[in-house]
Amino acid sequence: MDVALDGRPRTAPGAPSGAIATLPAPVNEYAEDVTEALWLARALTTGRPVTGGASGWVPPTTRSLRTELAECEDGRADPGAILTRWRAEGIALIELALRPDDPRVHFWRTALVRAGARRVTFWPQPGYETWAFD
Repeated sequence: MDVALDGRPRTAPGAPSGAIATLPAPVNEYAEDVTEALWLARALTTGRPVTGGASGWVPPTTRSLRTELAECEDGRADPGAILTRWRAEGIALIELALRPDDPRVHFWRTALVRAGARRVTFWPQPGYETWAFD
């Protein structure tokens, strides 16, 4: 098996093609941590675009997305609307970083279930969950 930089297999039989959304996201670039760096490794090792990642520059679209996600977490926006839009835009999978003591993990897990997503194990890795829409 070919193992990538982040410790997960590069190939995943049965995994849908498309971008990977990453949750939870930092509110801004000042809240980025090692998890954001690992999302960049994810993009490199899977050959897929990801919504997260620290690169030293945060484009306006990423800032807008982070603001929208924070509004969901604060109860000011509907997470179902974002997940529906992602699905329509071709987001194939959503990876959830299981950050200890971060209530946003439970929030997004609940939102994913409500939106009809299911857990999948294309790339099992401690500390992460992968979700897909049927």
